[in-house]
Amino acid sequence: MIKIKKFDEIKNTLFKRLFERNMELIQSFRTTDDIDLEIFELFYELEYKYSQIRDRLFTGIEKRRENILRIIEDKAEEVNIAIADSFVGVFKIWLDSHALTEPKKWAKQRIYGDNKLDAYGSLWSRETVSGIVHEYCHYLGYTTSSLDILLEHAIERIDNLPILKEAFTSLIKEEIELNLDDLDWEEFEDMYSRSFLDNSNLKNEDEVRDFLENIPFLSQNEFISNYNIPELFEDNQSFVNFIDNFDAGEILVELNEKMVFPLWYGHWKAEGIDKTRKDVEDIHKKIKRISSYPIEKQFMYINIATNTTHQTGSMMDYYEEQYEVTKTDLERLSNIDTRDWDKELREIGVDI
Repeated sequence: MIKIKKFDEIKNTLFKRLFERNMELIQSFRTTDDIDLEIFELFYELEYKYSQIRDRLFTGIEKRRENILRIIEDKAEEVNIAIADSFVGVFKIWLDSHALTEPKKWAKQRIYGDNKLDAYGSLWSRETVSGIVHEYCHYLGYTTSSLDILLEHAIERIDNLPILKEAFTSLIKEEIELNLDDLDWEEFEDMYSRSFLDNSNLKNEDEVRDFLENIPFLSQNEFISNYNIPELFEDNQSFVNFIDNFDAGEILVELNEKMVFPLWYGHWKAEGIDKTRKDVEDIHKKIKRISSYPIEKQFMYINIATNTTHQTGSMMDYYEEQYEVTKTDLERLSNIDTRDWDKELREIGVDI
């Protein structure tokens, strides 16, 4: 990231007067990873005074106006780059979380974003499972969240969930093997006679064990459908304990991709999410190249990026969490009182 050099001593008294209230900030400002409200305040002041000096009648010496504009341009470009860099990261997170044409990428960002799975293990998995269950039930119109609903619907389309399908098959196999070890054949046959034993025409313990070792993938559908799997999980934590025996992250990605995403996209498509994403993509591309534009376009694109962030709730949440600049802060700055700035402009010869 570009470092803003120590501002050379400004000999031009007109410029000193123009930024009298912000001279200390201008002279000491450094670009860091921390974007704070002062940087936005400086941006708005630089942009406003630049446009007024450029566009309004100037009663002083024209060369002085040109010098002032050039000095503002130099400082504003560095401030613009700093703010643009902060937006680039936030926009990327938002775009990855709203990958409308790439459901798997969308799902992975929600599961693996910021390496949360690695950092928090089962605790994070429990919270994530709760989030998946809540979103799924919410977008279906249920007033309460239920793991049973999610799992019942998942089993109905288990062919579309191959990772979960293998996990459920392993769970059922383990239970059958335990019962095969603990029960005599007649008890075992009575327990499973109306499920896979009759369907598979298995006649003794050896045939059962051989079947369990080599269940055809397509036969797993019927195998799984014979069991009330939701009943095996008392709560979200018991489901987490189960998937932790497999690739928990990939199972959660699969549930997000195949179960939640179609409902999420169906809901937000009606709210205009496609246009919102295109708008974000467009401004994201521009602010990544902010230094390649003339200063007027830099100001314009920073304003568009600020408004886009402000108007997109989840994006504003990302930004506030990262930089502690709030929606209220941006609203205040967009309606800032310019009377003091106008007074300073008049003092240097701007007809305002």
